[in-house]
Amino acid sequence: AALLGMDFRGAAVTRVSIEPRIEFVRALYAGVTWDTASRMPVALLKAAGGVDVEAAAEAGLARRSADPCTGLREYEGREMASQAELEGRLLQEAGRVLERLARAFLDLDALTAEINPLVETADGFLLGLDAHLEIEDDALTINPLPDIILSGHIHKITTSSYRGVTLITGGAFQQK
Repeated sequence: AALLGMDFRGAAVTRVSIEPRIEFVRALYAGVTWDTASRMPVALLKAAGGVDVEAAAEAGLARRSADPCTGLREYEGREMASQAELEGRLLQEAGRVLERLARAFLDLDALTAEINPLVETADGFLLGLDAHLEIEDDALTINPLPDIILSGHIHKITTSSYRGVTLITGGAFQQK
């Protein structure tokens, strides 16, 4: 009750959410961000989550580039979970979590999407206790999506499909 009405970073506290305490076996970290060197999304899984996981050494960190059009497949997430030494049901669940996290990352034009901690409960399930999502401020939003997008001034003529939209790069049909 003491929190209600308090000023927190310039906003008045009008509601407080109280969550039950969760008992867990261990904390994991799952995230997707942009790898600036490869200019590709990269999925990360570490079998040690919690405070300062980003600053911790890369030991035990599974990382895998994700295709920006198709995302990270569930089996690729399971392979990452295996690298992080998860087994059985956790291996399956981690694959699903990573696939869905990568899909949200791409669908929302995010810079970062992470779950930390992602905990293993006593009954062997994964549960996200906290998450962070940072959306690109300059993301291109077209709603509704057209059937075709034509892009010029690219010196190679190609067609491809992205999220159900046909992309045609034409460059005024300049060939090298």
